[in-house]
Amino acid sequence: MLQISLNQEELVTLRDLLQCCLSELRSEIHHTDDMEFKDMLKNRKLVLEKILSELMVDSEVSEPNC
Repeated sequence: MLQISLNQEELVTLRDLLQCCLSELRSEIHHTDDMEFKDMLKNRKLVLEKILSELMVDSEVSEPNC
């Protein structure tokens, strides 16, 4: 298990980036015809959602600045 320490600004920036990436991934998944590639994107989405959920514990929710 990897642990990193982030200050508040770094945490907010990382959350914003993850939220923006997730938004783009959803669109990419929707528009992809190649099933193998789509499956890879779906898996990546799950991983990013898990990371984001870990970062959201005891944090304020804000709109990302994409």
